[in-house]
Amino acid sequence: MASLQGLAAAILMPNLSRISMAATAYSKGELEYAAYLSDQVTYLFDKMEECLGIVLLEALQNGATVLDLKKLENLFYYIFDT
Repeated sequence: MASLQGLAAAILMPNLSRISMAATAYSKGELEYAAYLSDQVTYLFDKMEECLGIVLLEALQNGATVLDLKKLENLFYYIFDT
């Protein structure tokens, strides 16, 4: 059974390196590369937010009282691995 904290960590940790790389590039004056990395992270988190909305809406429509974290985890891994 997936936990919400474990799911958040699995999503956030790989992207911390992109965020760190963007900050380093920005501090070195590599503004285009920093913007590129920042855009990647923004895109991924926008997709994650979209999927969360879909899963929550589906759960509400089906009258679920418990959120299916495994389904959410599978969606997130699909987004971040592609």
